[in-house]
Amino acid sequence: MPLHIRKTIHLTGMTCSQCEVAVRRALLSLDGMKEAQVSLRTGTADIVYDSLQLGEQSIQTAIEAAGYGVVTPKNTIPPAQAGHS
Repeated sequence: MPLHIRKTIHLTGMTCSQCEVAVRRALLSLDGMKEAQVSLRTGTADIVYDSLQLGEQSIQTAIEAAGYGVVTPKNTIPPAQAGHS
């Protein structure tokens, strides 16, 4: 039986609406990701995922691979180059 987790992730590096689209696309490409709403205004992603299929490290890795950072309780992971000028 799936165990759906709802979570808000704080992001860094988003500067435009295309950033929202890129992060959302990266999140929804993950097996087990059920919902992803990304907000430039709040700098967050509200997600729902199946924790039996997907872990937090994989989510963070997908966001970083898209060129953005994740704020964690212990530190802020800086964004990679966002890919636009």
